[in-house]
Amino acid sequence: MDNTRIYIVEDSSIIRENLIEALHENAPVEVVGTADDEKSAVAWLRDRSHASDLAAALGHLGNPGEASVQAAIAEVFAAAKSAGKPSGILTPVEADARRYLAMGATFVGVGSDLGVFRGATQQLRDRYAQTG
Repeated sequence: MDNTRIYIVEDSSIIRENLIEALHENAPVEVVGTADDEKSAVAWLRDRSHASDLAAALGHLGNPGEASVQAAIAEVFAAAKSAGKPSGILTPVEADARRYLAMGATFVGVGSDLGVFRGATQQLRDRYAQTG
């Protein structure tokens, strides 16, 4: 079985290192990165905002639309359904969200708090820029 890729955010270096050690001893994991605060974690995510872990694991870093990645996603949805478990995915693109629902996803995250905040802030800026 392949390792689960994780990213750890913990401000205590001692706890962070102990957690990594405990995870390696007890679970098939690959720590892909660490941060000691939320700001650093968000910066890491921004640098990799278009990268998908599944796509990367299949050799298609930054290309979750590649056919083999989409086939793997469909396979996960089908396996979850046959096991009676929910399955979901996060995508900001409406066409992708609709495709994943058609593929059998139980739920699809279509936005994030940061995305909603950004959109509302831009609308507010645009509204006042027009009057100024």
